[in-house]
Amino acid sequence: MSGHSLGGVVAHVVASQYNFIGLILFGSYLNHEGNDNLINYPGAVLTLAGELDGLTRVTRIASEYLEFLQIAQVNGSEYAVGTKPVVILPGVTHSQFASNITIKGDLICAEVTLEEAHKSMGTIVSAFITVQSSNSSTYINEAIDTLSTATQGSQEFIAGFVKSQSLENGSWCITSQQIAVNYQGSSLDIDDQTYGNVVSFAISKPELTTETNGRVHVETTNFNTYAFNPFDVSTSPVSANQISCKLKNQPAIAQALNSTNFGTEAKCKDINLKSTKSCF
Repeated sequence: MSGHSLGGVVAHVVASQYNFIGLILFGSYLNHEGNDNLINYPGAVLTLAGELDGLTRVTRIASEYLEFLQIAQVNGSEYAVGTKPVVILPGVTHSQFASNITIKGDLICAEVTLEEAHKSMGTIVSAFITVQSSNSSTYINEAIDTLSTATQGSQEFIAGFVKSQSLENGSWCITSQQIAVNYQGSSLDIDDQTYGNVVSFAISKPELTTETNGRVHVETTNFNTYAFNPFDVSTSPVSANQISCKLKNQPAIAQALNSTNFGTEAKCKDINLKSTKSCF
């Protein structure tokens, strides 16, 4: 069973009700929530996306790729590649999954011809179907190699996205704490606790602990604000609108370290300005 865009959503619903051998999503994706996300989906599914897709944006597909990596970590790369591959096709737009049309809202800057796009799609789809249906170990191994190369190449497209997600999920708060305290020594360890809702974050406090070896450990707290997107629409921004951090001030850490090895304490304004220079 296969479908393109909204057709992929319908195909997913139909495939969930019947015993299809596999599901192919063209410029589409599974839900993030519930039991039918990529990790929990019970059957084989190919997620095939275009780098320049203006409707099913590559940032949303990047989230699918991160789930693919989790599957590979738990079940092994060969299982993930053969059963849940996520492939991003270079230079391909949303419209090129169809023929000779431009879908409203799509990008118009395709970097490959329609013939080239369909050829690359056919190569991946053929390999996926071969893995699910062939009785020949030779053909299956060749298909796995094709899918493996494609999924590895797709990782290049999401590298920047993965880095930005790391900043959102704690690492920027850790960096902010380092900037704020401006400690010149090496006896300070910092990590972060990320909260999923504003209430728990509001009552949270950064923790400071002095360890028996004289080192000081600080745990910052973090909450991210995202665009409201209950229907998991890919054109909605996936990055945080705001990253909120709670930090320990320099005097508290200086007292715990019993040290004067500090530079000038940074202000919130300094940290905000530093974020724009670090991210771009």
